[in-house]
Amino acid sequence: MIGQKLWMEERLDVFRDAILRGNNEWCFIERLEIQRALADELSELPADERYVKALERLLDELSTPLAEGEVFAGRMVEGLDTDNPRRWNGYPFSSRGHTTLDWPSVLSKG
Repeated sequence: MIGQKLWMEERLDVFRDAILRGNNEWCFIERLEIQRALADELSELPADERYVKALERLLDELSTPLAEGEVFAGRMVEGLDTDNPRRWNGYPFSSRGHTTLDWPSVLSKG
């Protein structure tokens, strides 16, 4: 059991170190490019439909790179946003960063 714990700790150390060495100027560029492409395409839809369509496209088109030795899947493609990053507002979502649904309301009211 101790050997297995040490193995996992070593893997987590690699994961943590990769995050700490990352470039803080980078963003999830692939997601951003998809959202920008959707801006005109979805602009005429009501907000709830726009959200659903955008989420469907993101789930269909986003890559999930997995480098050799990575323990966790789910990393996103990162890169520098050279198209004035301060200008982007996260359309069609309400946030440039983490976005989550109001799960208590969704689960209790549908």
